[in-house]
Amino acid sequence: MNIHAVPPEVDEVLAAAGFRAVGPVGPGGSGLLARALDGSAWAVELYVVPGRLDDDARARIGALRAVRHEHVARLLEVVALPGDRLALFVEHHEGPSVRLLLAARAALSEGEAVTVAIPIAQGLGALHDAGVAHGAVGPDSVVVRPDGRPVLVDLRAAVAGTGAAGGDVTGLVECALAALPPEPGPADLVGALGELRDGSADARRVVDRCFRAVPPEPVLLPSAADLAAADVARVQGGERVAALRRVASGRPVAPDRWSVARRASIAVAALVLVGGLAVGVFGWRGAARAVAEPDGGSAAAAPASTSPATTSQASTSQATTSPDEQPERDPARAAELLTTRRAQVLVSADAAGLDGVDEVGGPAHADDLVLLASLGGDRAVGLDVRVIEARALDGDQQVARVRVVSTTSAYELVGPDGATRAGGPSVTATVVLELRWGHDGWRVWQVLPA
Repeated sequence: MNIHAVPPEVDEVLAAAGFRAVGPVGPGGSGLLARALDGSAWAVELYVVPGRLDDDARARIGALRAVRHEHVARLLEVVALPGDRLALFVEHHEGPSVRLLLAARAALSEGEAVTVAIPIAQGLGALHDAGVAHGAVGPDSVVVRPDGRPVLVDLRAAVAGTGAAGGDVTGLVECALAALPPEPGPADLVGALGELRDGSADARRVVDRCFRAVPPEPVLLPSAADLAAADVARVQGGERVAALRRVASGRPVAPDRWSVARRASIAVAALVLVGGLAVGVFGWRGAARAVAEPDGGSAAAAPASTSPATTSQASTSQATTSPDEQPERDPARAAELLTTRRAQVLVSADAAGLDGVDEVGGPAHADDLVLLASLGGDRAVGLDVRVIEARALDGDQQVARVRVVSTTSAYELVGPDGATRAGGPSVTATVVLELRWGHDGWRVWQVLPA
């Protein structure tokens, strides 16, 4: 779903539930990824589908909501919308789809394929036992989480009741076979699963065939850089990039789309897919305020640590810190360094460099990968980042929250062809960075409202 064309009634449903839309999600960007307004890490997916809450729909929805399986995304709530439409709130799982996974790496080994197929087949068994078919099993509806756990997502067809159990099994078998290399492997998983393509078998036979064919082995996930490159290839020229560039070039977005977001004081975060273009592409993601507000007082019982203002020319090639240096232990100082380092990484369009800024697999890392993909080869010229204040709010030796006030200068965007377009204005914004300590020091886990 195009975030710049969210119907007002959908915006209202999200705001009433305590969420804000931050970008597209799901097969072909068909849904909205929404994050909680309260600053927590909770995220949901929202899909709008045609339909009414008649008795049949209520029965399917009730059955779906009752399913609790670790390899099936949960249907959290369904809200009726005007015009015979339903808004589906679905549990969000981070991770690439099987389609994106295969675009970023070689085909799966037979052991990796059964590692994906067996849990999904077990999840399908749980759905079928509840009297519901998924209806859209395929490489776009299976995601592999950072911990390697596959999850079946995209419940639109299940709510609509357009699928059948046999079709689910066929879709899973076809998905597994398509993930394998063309030549048969030593266990001949192609032969073992090929007989189940006709949909006459139930999901448990898929599990049995897989276990008999080959032992499962962990799925090798591509690097963040490879996933970002694959995502760029997928969206290049697509609606998501076009929408982002439309905002970056100063072309207006219909103001009525964002009335609810403005009333909720999250206009900056809700205006754009990646939360950055409204505050300069390279501002921190999250519910940043467009103009920094003075601190209303010290946080109660919070160990306040204020670090002096720091200026970084983000467009220069000089790194803020060397990876060989001892990690900065003070979270406030680390937040400064990470803010300026992130700007340098994004200006250089180096996805691998995000590993030195964000905690891999966390919300901030996922958001920044999307931001990098959206740039499509453009460079920012004249970009400066100045950290005005970094104040530790609370935390311990492993997790800390730091309030950061920073200013992003005005800049221009220069495309690969040398064409120059308007970039972003100079903006001061305030966010809270949640940092987590690891082997390489502090990294940003997520960006919270200030």
